[in-house]
Amino acid sequence: MSALPPICPDLLRTIAACGDPAFVVDEQRTIVLWNAAAAEAFGRPFADVRGKPCHEVVAGIDGHGKPLCKPTCQKWALARRGAAVHNFDIKALPSHGLWANVSVMPVYDPTSFDPNGRLIALVHILRNVDRTKRLERTVREFVTSAEDTLSPRVTNSKIVEPETVHLTERELEVLRLVAHGSATDAIAEKLGISRHTSRNHIASLLAKLGLHSRVEAAAYAFEHDLA
Repeated sequence: MSALPPICPDLLRTIAACGDPAFVVDEQRTIVLWNAAAAEAFGRPFADVRGKPCHEVVAGIDGHGKPLCKPTCQKWALARRGAAVHNFDIKALPSHGLWANVSVMPVYDPTSFDPNGRLIALVHILRNVDRTKRLERTVREFVTSAEDTLSPRVTNSKIVEPETVHLTERELEVLRLVAHGSATDAIAEKLGISRHTSRNHIASLLAKLGLHSRVEAAAYAFEHDLA
């Protein structure tokens, strides 16, 4: 890494050594530090992003595809007023493929005794929350869709561990789609089958694994790295 910018060098060294992806932007909203974890997460080295506007590099979006990272940064405006900046979720890692939760820490002029003096930098620390967001989406589908309430109950209530049951390629496909929040019609369309066949596949899969609902299936898939 090149020499650290003259913004609280000790703090920047700590951020540089952080195990989570982290970066720092200055008063011009340009990136002045980009740690090794950020380089790995975004697939871009510090030399490639240094001095570039953070909204162009991160380009975070919300769940509807609307940009959250903009030239007129709302987080910067809040911090400049001394207001609390709460953590938030964006889809950004990498190229909008994964969700991240972002914590923002304001850095004020260290030569001022005013804790809310001149804002000189914002530290951003990211954590990958993609699995959590996907599970949240599955739960929302479960709650809001009538067909996703509870599938027909199975007689065997004991959850079957993956090493004791063999899932076919089609069953694995169905399980992954359920884990990603796909409804019956979406699964049918994706697999090129009828809605009736899609429902049967889901019911059969739940029975085979000893599960009672799509939410349980999603949790099972994430827990056993099948999603």
